[in-house]
Amino acid sequence: MRQRFFVSWLMVGAMGISNAGCMADPDDGRMPVPGEYLGTYGVNAALLDTSCGAGALSPPGQWDFKVLLSKDGRHLYWTNGAESISGDLASDGKAFSFKTEVSLQLSEPKASRAGCVVWRQDTAEGALEFEEKSSVYPGFSGKLSYSYALGAGSECGDLLDTSGIPTLPCQIRFEMTARREPDKD
Repeated sequence: MRQRFFVSWLMVGAMGISNAGCMADPDDGRMPVPGEYLGTYGVNAALLDTSCGAGALSPPGQWDFKVLLSKDGRHLYWTNGAESISGDLASDGKAFSFKTEVSLQLSEPKASRAGCVVWRQDTAEGALEFEEKSSVYPGFSGKLSYSYALGAGSECGDLLDTSGIPTLPCQIRFEMTARREPDKD
């Protein structure tokens, strides 16, 4: 699956991911929202750990962004401002998981050398809160991770050495808590 879960962190700097907070307004007509709209959530992500070290992949200790959630049957949609990412919603209607991958061609192959491709896999797992009296999902919590690895046959040594990216593979993990924001009138 070649969907982007968030704007690539790789080669853009540590906060390249911040575009995940630039969420489209569901009422502005720029992006249709699949399924039943659950709400817009303010997410706080706290760094749990990283094996990526300092440099280009150095994550922030705290990161705040917004995401719009909607659901359709056993699918939960995470709309990050660029697209809606489809994930799985468990039969309990609360537990969820997302998994996406994207490849980034950092250098083209040449006659004497293979190119450099880096794969990023993004995963999120957690649980929605649900208030039965009001049928509202007031928040969610879970874990968010980014894993980076070299593509098969890639030669990236010189490029990674000069970019501040550590030896791959590596992983960055966050703990997420989110609260539903009031709907706009």
